[in-house]
Amino acid sequence: MKKSAIYFCVCSLSVFCIFFYAKGNDKADFRDKFYKAKSYLAGGTIDKALPLFMELYDIDSTNSNISYLIGVCYTEVKTPTFKSIYYLEKGAQNISVDYNPGAYLETSSPIFAWYYLTIAYSQNDLCEKARSSATKFKELYGSHKNDFYTKDATNWAERCRSDHSEKPIAERKEIVPISEQKIVTKNIDYETKTPLYAVQIGAFSRLVPIWKFDNLSNVDAFMDKESMIRYVIGHFTYVSQANILLKAVWKSGYEDAFIVDINSIKKNVDQRYKESVVSVDDVSIKAKVVGRVNYRVQIGAFKESIPDDLVQLYLRLEGIKENMHDNVTSLSIGAFDDYETASIKRSELMEFGIPGAFVVAYNYDRKIPVDEANYYLSKNTSEEIDDGNSKKKKKRKRNKSAK
Repeated sequence: MKKSAIYFCVCSLSVFCIFFYAKGNDKADFRDKFYKAKSYLAGGTIDKALPLFMELYDIDSTNSNISYLIGVCYTEVKTPTFKSIYYLEKGAQNISVDYNPGAYLETSSPIFAWYYLTIAYSQNDLCEKARSSATKFKELYGSHKNDFYTKDATNWAERCRSDHSEKPIAERKEIVPISEQKIVTKNIDYETKTPLYAVQIGAFSRLVPIWKFDNLSNVDAFMDKESMIRYVIGHFTYVSQANILLKAVWKSGYEDAFIVDINSIKKNVDQRYKESVVSVDDVSIKAKVVGRVNYRVQIGAFKESIPDDLVQLYLRLEGIKENMHDNVTSLSIGAFDDYETASIKRSELMEFGIPGAFVVAYNYDRKIPVDEANYYLSKNTSEEIDDGNSKKKKKRKRNKSAK
């Protein structure tokens, strides 16, 4: 009887140990796949990240974090799909402000689920939902931050066409796909053969102007063979140096930033950080707006011969100005100090019989994106106000001292 009892205990203990060993292996397998998928996603290798996240989803379909990350992957694929909406909406049902992006056991999703939902809705022409998601994201994230994410969410909401209908020509924005942009890169041959550590702040399948990282400086852009653009800061010999910068970047609002070795021959066999982006459409990627900015209403453009309808406009309208760039001559009216006044002029021209008129922005004779002009003018105005208030305070102090 005693031997039977001992035998039973030994067998039970063996089964118990085997069960927990298997559970431990499953947990380790989940962890390894999670971190590998996150690494692929951060590096922009969606085709490798997505299958791994789907495997994790099959293990636990109730995990909001996994649903969120799958949705993020689908916003980066070349052809928009409603799958991004399905998974992001599922993830957004369990958002936590205490979300830990580095924990594989995290089961909630971050407030960035609303940011990516804005993108997903916009990509699928669900504009009302895109605007609502952008508003929700800025409320939770903090609209006062006015950083890349708040501005990008606003841009996605604004560029969205009315639900499954064409956007009015009067509100048209010049958005050129990356495949149609003239991007000049320069091959970087690092002198050292040792690792060089940098902080990657983003990887996008679409070109993001460096000026949008307004609270960061010294940002470099690299393009790989698949046209993925990676944005990094720094070139450090020691990883400890990069870690200090990484913490500062996190505090600036880029919580998904991480350290990369931009000179690793073994890891980066496709040389992701070798082709530095120099210019886009003949403009330096690091070009900044300096000096005078104004808005104009563009009424037409041509390459060689002037179309008859534009010839007629020369006879009917006063104040037409020509601006040539890359063998294209643009015709515009006015030079307005703010976007609202230019919009009023655009409306007048539409009533005059020019339906294709739209607002453009110039920094002297260089055409710049309207959103960049808006940001530049709003920032300068804010700085002038702050400077003016500072001078007033100093003046009051001097007056008190004099008394």
